[in-house]
Amino acid sequence: MATNAHGRRARGSGRLALGAGSDPPPGVDELDACGIPALLDSIGRGRFSTAFHRFVAARVAIDQCTAWRVAAGQAPRCLVSERPGETGVVEALCRVYAQTLHRHDPVLRGGIGDLPTVRRVRLVEIGQPDYRRELFERVRLDEKIVVHGRHDDAGYYLSLYRRREREPFSDAEIATVASMQRTLLAALARHAELREPREERSPAAEALAVNLRRFFATHPARLSEREAETCVQIALGHANGAIADALGVSTHTVNTFRRRAYRKLEVGSVGALFGLYVGAVGD
Repeated sequence: MATNAHGRRARGSGRLALGAGSDPPPGVDELDACGIPALLDSIGRGRFSTAFHRFVAARVAIDQCTAWRVAAGQAPRCLVSERPGETGVVEALCRVYAQTLHRHDPVLRGGIGDLPTVRRVRLVEIGQPDYRRELFERVRLDEKIVVHGRHDDAGYYLSLYRRREREPFSDAEIATVASMQRTLLAALARHAELREPREERSPAAEALAVNLRRFFATHPARLSEREAETCVQIALGHANGAIADALGVSTHTVNTFRRRAYRKLEVGSVGALFGLYVGAVGD
């Protein structure tokens, strides 16, 4: 059974104890050591998505990388969304995927099994027209390697994309991804665990969240839905990384929502933001 950096055994059968300073997970022996420290150090932090993409791209040429936590009864939760030089494109793709198109994903429809799986998905194999058009054709992607497996009660689903102008993935490249599959899935699971939005159990805190949502949603400044929810999360004391996870966007986008909302509300700090709500309640 694996042990962590403090010598404690990882809970659960075969569970990987990943984190800064921990022993390398199974599968690392097949990889070049370069990149492992950066990947491990990024787990649970805002730079994880970028570090994860760099780790994979150093070994297999890819143009886009997305990764998701998939649990029954919940919308997929984005853990990685990278498309170098086109951040806005991949964020838009992830939003529409999480909102609707995941229902048409042939991989998810087939189910995520307990054993890690690696396979290629080509554009010509995708029959659902909206999924094919929005996630592949419009953004010039032609194929992807998918890696998926389960950890505890959730599935983890990684897609490594290649543009249509590139050569197709070779058998050797697919084998390289297969050699990394346990490392990649374990890193995703550990990151998701560390960044899991904490459920607030206090009735008073739940009531505050409800009232904040009502306040910002109906404010005369006419905030967008995302700007209003960003204000709610800020007022509740959540950090940018947690807000990004909750909204399924990057921390850069959270900063954009914050900046726009602050400008509309004419405030310049968290204290002033919360003061708007307190003043309205006092009135």
